[in-house]
Amino acid sequence: MAEQSSRDQNITIQVMRLAKAIPNVTTSPICGPSDVSCLNSGNQFIDLPTGQFPIVPHMTSDVFLGECFTFYVAIINTTLLKCERINIKVDIQAQLQRISIAEASFGSASLMQNQQIGKIFSHEICEHGQHILVCTVSYIGSNNEELTLKKLFKFSANKPFDLINQTFHDLNDRTTFFVLQLRNLMSQPIFIDSLTLENADQKLAYQCELISLPSFDINFKPLDVRSIHQYIFRLTLDDQNDIENWWKILNFGKLKIIWRSSTGDDGRTYLNIVERSPSVCKDLNLTVEKAPKLTKANELITIVCNLRNLSNRPMDLLLELDQNIGSIIHCSVSGQRLPTILPGHSMQIVLDLLPYLKGLHKVSGIKLTDTVLKRTFEFDDLFHIFIQ
Repeated sequence: MAEQSSRDQNITIQVMRLAKAIPNVTTSPICGPSDVSCLNSGNQFIDLPTGQFPIVPHMTSDVFLGECFTFYVAIINTTLLKCERINIKVDIQAQLQRISIAEASFGSASLMQNQQIGKIFSHEICEHGQHILVCTVSYIGSNNEELTLKKLFKFSANKPFDLINQTFHDLNDRTTFFVLQLRNLMSQPIFIDSLTLENADQKLAYQCELISLPSFDINFKPLDVRSIHQYIFRLTLDDQNDIENWWKILNFGKLKIIWRSSTGDDGRTYLNIVERSPSVCKDLNLTVEKAPKLTKANELITIVCNLRNLSNRPMDLLLELDQNIGSIIHCSVSGQRLPTILPGHSMQIVLDLLPYLKGLHKVSGIKLTDTVLKRTFEFDDLFHIFIQ
C-alpha cells in the first residue's frame, strides 16, 4: 500500500471542531456612530459592542482537560477521478500515550469530483499538554491503486482549574481538615456540579465529608474567570483503635471535579492533591478532645484539650496565651502553672475562646514552658474552626 504526499492524492482531509459558540469578550463597536453608511443601513445594533454576539471557537483553542472533544472529519475528492472503498482511522497522540479513537469504513460509497463524506468522532481529554490528531485514510483510486493519506492536526489541552493553598489541619487524633482553593483558568464562567475526594488504595477506612462549600445549585453564581472558591473536607477515622495507622496515611487520593461551562458543556477533571506532612514526635502532645465544629462570631466557646507527656521525665509547665495572634481572642488566664505531669501521663486543659471574624480560622498562640529546662513549646496550629 503506497503512502503518497498530498499533492499526488485524489482526496484531502479537513477537520472541524464541533463546539458551542461562546460570548465574545471584546468591547470594540461593530460600526462607527459617525459612519454614514451604517446610519443609512438602519443598523439597530450600532451602539452595541461585539461582546453581545457569540463566536465559534477555533479548532485549537479552548480545549480543556476533562471535557469531551468532538470533531468532524471530512474526506473531499478534489480531482476528476473516482475514489472507492474509503476507510478512515483516527488516533490521538498525547505526551504519555497514543489513543485509538475509532475506525470507520465507507465501502459502499464512491466519491466523484467535489463530493465529500465524513464522520463525527468524540474523545474525552484525559491528559493536559500537546496533542496530535492523526487522521489516516485509505482508499482505491484510479487503476484500482490502493492509496493512503495521513494528516496531522496539533492542539493543546489546558487545565481548567488550578489548585492553590492546599493545606491539612489536624483537629484531633482522628479528624483532619483538608482546605483547598479552586481557581477558574477557563475563558468563561463555570458551574461546579460535584466535588469529591477519591480515596487512594488505603486499607484503613475513614469518612470524607465536604462541610464548607459554595452552593452546587444551578441558580447559584458561577465561578467567574480567574475567580477563586474555597472548599473544606473533613476526614474522620472510622475505628478509633487505628489512630497509629491513621497518622501514617499521607496520600488521600485525587480530587474529582464535575463541572459545566456557561454554554452547557460538561467536563470531568481529576487533579492530584498534596500529601499530608508526616507527624513529628515531640516531648509534649497537645490535641483537642472537645470543640464545636462551627460557631458564630462574637460568641464565647469552650474547648477541651488533652496534654500528654511523651518524655521520660516529669514536667512542670507554665501555660501562656498570646492575644496578638490570629482572629480568635484567648479569654482564659495566661501565665498559670499546671500540675506536674508524669511520663506517659496526660491531663486536660480547658480554654475559653472568643472568635470575632467570620470564616475558617485556626486556634494558635498557645505556649507551654518547661520551668526546669526553660524550654518553650509553641502550638500555633492547634485546630481550625469555622465561624459563620
